Amino acid sequence: MGFWFENGDARRFQRIEMPVQIYISPAKPIRDKEIFGLGIDYFPPSVEKKIQKTKLDLWHWIKHIQEQRDILEPVFIEVVDLIDTFGEVIKGACIGKNPAANPKTLLTLRHLQNGFLGINTLREPAPKTFQYFDSMNQKFLVYAENLVQSLQKSTPTQFALNTNFQTEFDIDKTIANFEKPKFKQVPLAQSLYYLARYINLHLEGYTNFLKDFQPVKLPKQWEKEHASVSACGIAIHVPKRFALNSKVETNFYFSETDEVLKLKATIVRCNSLPKEQTECNALDFDFPTSSDQSLIQRQLEQFQITRCLAFGL
Repeated sequence: MGFWFENGDARRFQRIEMPVQIYISPAKPIRDKEIFGLGIDYFPPSVEKKIQKTKLDLWHWIKHIQEQRDILEPVFIEVVDLIDTFGEVIKGACIGKNPAANPKTLLTLRHLQNGFLGINTLREPAPKTFQYFDSMNQKFLVYAENLVQSLQKSTPTQFALNTNFQTEFDIDKTIANFEKPKFKQVPLAQSLYYLARYINLHLEGYTNFLKDFQPVKLPKQWEKEHASVSACGIAIHVPKRFALNSKVETNFYFSETDEVLKLKATIVRCNSLPKEQTECNALDFDFPTSSDQSLIQRQLEQFQITRCLAFGL
């Protein structure tokens, strides 16, 4: 194809920025490691940048805590370390590594299942703060137990998926209150806020991990993604990164005409988008037929017409 999509002004087809309903999956997932994996990176540079920024904000506010900082700081440190471990386990699972398969690393999973043990030191001297930590812990344990159980049951040919677990928690509403102006200069409140955000960034990575193992069967329910589309390729903006040069299967759904299009493609470029704080994954379609390209071209033209008609006169 000559990588037309990537050739700037020399590309053969026009490229349009538009939302698309799409599902992309690796053509050759990992089947020769400890467990089945997709090889997708759910903690790419753009996500890691958010994580590190949140960690810096967290330490900033911890250092400004005046009352009981001597007993609070060690607890914050322990929680952050455990969340980091959770993230590392997910990163390993993405490429087929499984702590449950190795007696030396099995202890890692037990640590995740134990949760935030250090928070018990706050039960008597800081009961209210303990309640905040305990609620975060209960939320984390739901995800951690789900991950551990899946890893223990997975094989090189199948990931033991379980998406039937609690995902809404009262602590989220409580922590959201700390965004109000009256809490903006309260060190403990801000420390808890950024700790919750730090946890959520990792849980979101795991949620995206699970979504790709269980694609929505009905095309009409596929999520809309912001993308740059042409008849020879597409660049999608999502918080994950596919392996460069890897082969993928691309499935489109065009709701206006109720059409589904399946194309094989190659990942030709991956880069972070600082402004959007997400990733750009560019794909070139592998030998699309003229009818495939005509279908896409019609959808691009239809989108342009619809967009023009939406302008008020």
